[in-house]
Amino acid sequence: MESHAGADLPPLPDDFTVPDYIEAVVGWRIWRTTGWPSEPILVGLFKNVLWPLRAALIAECDKHGDSAPVFECTCGIHALKWWRATEFRSALFNRPRDPYLVVGEVFLWGEAIEHDLGWRAANAYPKAVAVVVLDPLGNVRDAISVATRLSARYAIPTRVARRWEFL
Repeated sequence: MESHAGADLPPLPDDFTVPDYIEAVVGWRIWRTTGWPSEPILVGLFKNVLWPLRAALIAECDKHGDSAPVFECTCGIHALKWWRATEFRSALFNRPRDPYLVVGEVFLWGEAIEHDLGWRAANAYPKAVAVVVLDPLGNVRDAISVATRLSARYAIPTRVARRWEFL
């Protein structure tokens, strides 16, 4: 008698889709902070989006609503594959008004679209971050305070870094 794997399984629903990735993808991002040093919250570097505390950031699109990311659009939560990517480093070094930036890894999941330099995803949450002191004479004590509070507020590992560590 011939056996077929899955022969006794029920059929899949019509709307069943195979996920893009089995696990969350880990990418790199840069954030600003607001409310520092006492109550820091991560804020998108290019879009003024507040990252929620202990909850996923869910992508939205002005054109497509909550179905972000959409392949034909630029919507979704962006992250780069490598922190050494030119785009990443130029953003880090061309922020003369910011005394600190936050650099770190981010979990991406749900619908995800991969590009040469990174991904755009439907959901994201910070994995681990470094509060980067941009000014060589910057106040490290404030940066330590921000890092400590970010760690408690987002329940993630944090550290303080100098800008030269990301050269």
